Amino acid sequence: SHLSEKMKIKKPTSIQKLVISQFSATNKNKDKDLFINAQTGSGKTLAFLLPILSRILNMNARVDRKSGCFALVIAPTRELASQIYSVASMLTNSCHYLVPCLLIGGERKKSEKARLRKGCNFIIGTPGRILDHLQNTKVIKEQLGLSLRYVVLDEGDKLMELGFEETITDILQILH
Repeated sequence: SHLSEKMKIKKPTSIQKLVISQFSATNKNKDKDLFINAQTGSGKTLAFLLPILSRILNMNARVDRKSGCFALVIAPTRELASQIYSVASMLTNSCHYLVPCLLIGGERKKSEKARLRKGCNFIIGTPGRILDHLQNTKVIKEQLGLSLRYVVLDEGDKLMELGFEETITDILQILH
């Protein structure tokens, strides 16, 4: 009802149908990665956020902002990270106990640290800022270390084109 009434989504796009069915199939094989390629405006963000949210809501445990971060979404630009955060915020409006957090350059790190200390379930940000927090903010490592289940590299081709390969490798090594 939240999707149809609040977000005005009547039916899934073709990429959403495909991704959601594939995401469901990965339940049998938890180590399976998905690669999504579709044009801008096709609904990719909702295609990966909705199944992640659904899985979190279907966990056999009580989940709230202190449960840790379940998903890390890395985007190449502040603008894209902000757009993804906006969609995540709209989705989690129906579940006030789930909290997304935006980590991007140009924002005050002190404010971001405070939000991380309060707890968040989705971290969305740019590679440089995420790596900076992983290296210098103790609470983010604790949050991700306990509960991280999903890593999304949004616009992976652009992340590589913009020279973020080493930064992403560093992030993944810290997370591993």
